[in-house]
Amino acid sequence: MMHGANHAKGGSWIDCAGVGSARRIIARLVGVLLPMLSCQVSSAAIIYVDADAPGPVHDGASWKTAYPHPDDAFADVIFNDEIRIAQGTYKPDASGMPDPRQATINLPSFAMIKGGYAGWGESDPDARDIDAFITRFSGDVLGDDLPGQNRDDNSFNVVTANLVGPETTLSGVTVSGGNSTAPFAPPFFPLGKPGGGMWSVGTVTIESCTFRDNQAVVGGGMFNFEGSPILLDTVFENNHAAQGGALGLFGTDDPLPASAGDGGVAHGTPSLSGCRFENNTASEFAGGVWVDGIAENPTFTDCRFLGNSAVGDGGGMWSGGGFCNLRNCLVAGYVAGDEGGGIYADTLVNVYHSTFFGNVAEAGGGMYYVFVRPGLLDSIFWGNEAGDATGENAQASGGFLPPLADYSCIEGWTGDWGGEGNIGLDPGFIPGPDGCFYLDPVRSGCIDVGSTTAVDKGLQFSTTHRDENPDVSVVDLGFHFPISGLAYLPGDSNRDRQNDLRDVAAFQWCLGEDASPCCLVFDIDGDTSVSLADLAGFVGTIDGP
Repeated sequence: MMHGANHAKGGSWIDCAGVGSARRIIARLVGVLLPMLSCQVSSAAIIYVDADAPGPVHDGASWKTAYPHPDDAFADVIFNDEIRIAQGTYKPDASGMPDPRQATINLPSFAMIKGGYAGWGESDPDARDIDAFITRFSGDVLGDDLPGQNRDDNSFNVVTANLVGPETTLSGVTVSGGNSTAPFAPPFFPLGKPGGGMWSVGTVTIESCTFRDNQAVVGGGMFNFEGSPILLDTVFENNHAAQGGALGLFGTDDPLPASAGDGGVAHGTPSLSGCRFENNTASEFAGGVWVDGIAENPTFTDCRFLGNSAVGDGGGMWSGGGFCNLRNCLVAGYVAGDEGGGIYADTLVNVYHSTFFGNVAEAGGGMYYVFVRPGLLDSIFWGNEAGDATGENAQASGGFLPPLADYSCIEGWTGDWGGEGNIGLDPGFIPGPDGCFYLDPVRSGCIDVGSTTAVDKGLQFSTTHRDENPDVSVVDLGFHFPISGLAYLPGDSNRDRQNDLRDVAAFQWCLGEDASPCCLVFDIDGDTSVSLADLAGFVGTIDGP
C-alpha cells in the first residue's frame, strides 16, 4: 500500500509547477499566500479509492489511478477533501500488527468520505447508488467468517472516529463484522474500546450508512463516548451486544480535550434523524439503543425501532442519562424479558407524535419508567403487552405517578391518568407504501384530534394516510411517514415492489396473526381480517419467483 503519496486531485489542487513535496506546507499557508499567488487554487480536492483500479500508478487522482485502500486516501487528506470509494469490500490493514484484531480504519479530520460509487470498469465510474454499488468496511480481516460464526478473530472496532469533529462525514458505507470484547470501563478504557462496528469519541457525522452484523460487549453496531454524533438516515440491523445491541451513547459533564473539529465544547447531545434500528439483540439490556451518563441528551427524530429484543430491560431502548426526546418515532415489536418492552426509562423521556405498538415485557409493555414521569404528546400507545397489567397500565407503567399524557391515544384509556385531549379509540392501523402503521380513514379515531395543527408541528410534509396525502389540518396522532411517492401494493409484505415466494411465506404465517397490522397487507377483500377468503385474490397478485 501507498500512504500519503502526492497527487493532483479533483481537477488539480494547484496548477503551479515545482510544488512537489511542499504541497502540504503550501496548503496550510494558502490563506496567507492566496493574494500573492498568480495561479488558480482549489480549497478542496477529490481523492479516489478503488481496489480494482489498474494503475500502474496509484495516486488517488482518478478512478484509473485510485488508491487501493481507504487508509491511503485518508493519509492524503488536507482540509475538507472529498474521498470517493468504489464498490467492494475494504478491511482494516493488519499488516505488521501482532494482533490483527487491533486493526481499524481510522477516519481523518475534515473529510467527506463517500461510498457507493460504481468505480473503475463501469460505464460511468462516478455513478453513485449506495444500494447497487455497496461499499463495505468489514472486520473479517482473515476472510474466514461464516454466517453467525467464526468472529473471534475479527477486528475489535472496524472503524474508529477519534475526536474528528462533525466536519468529518462517513456516507453510504456498510460496516459489518466487528467484534469488540471490551467492557464499558471509562474514562480511559484500559481493556479496549467498545463498539464493534465503530468506536467514536467526540463528534462525527454518519449519513446513509448501514451497521449490520456487528457484535460487542457494549454497543454492537456503534459506541460513542463524550460526544454529539450526528446520525442521518442510517440503519442498524442484526447487531448484538450484552448492552446496547445496536448503539451505545455515553456522556459525562467533563470537557473533552481540544482537538481539530470540536474545540472541546460540543458533547452530550447526539442527534439521530431518519434512522432505523431493526432486529438488534442484547443478552442483558437495551436491545436497540443504550443511553447513559448525566450529560447524554439525545434526540431521535423520524426514527423507527422495529423488532429488537433484550433478555433484561429495554427491548428497544434503555435510557439512564440526561434526558431523551423522541419526535415522530415508531417503536414496534420489541421484546424485553423484564421491564420496558419499548423503552426502559431511568431518567426523563419525552415522546412527541410517536407510535408504540406490539412491545412486550413483564412490566411496562410500551414503556417502563422509574423516577421521572415521561411526557406523552400527540402519540399512540396501542397493542403493547405486559405480564403484570392490562389496559392503559400495560402501555406505560412505573414510578409513583402516571405519565404526563396529553392528546394521546392510549389503549384501555380510563381517564385515571388525567391530562387533556386523551382518547382510547382504535387507531385503525393499516399497511401502506412504507410500513404497517398508517391510519384507516374510516376506522381510525386518531385523525384530526391532536393538540394543534400539523403545520405547527412541522409535519405538513409527511403523512399518516395510505394515499400519501400530507397531514395539513389538525395534526393526526402518532407516527407520520415521509412521502414515498410509491403506490400501495397489496400482498407486498416486505415492500420490495413485487409479490413473490417471500410474500407467500408471510401470507401463510399471517393466517393466524390477524392482530398484526402488518398482516393486513394480505387483506385483499377489505374485511380487516386475513383468511382463506383472501387467498384467491392474493395469488392473483403474485408476479415474481
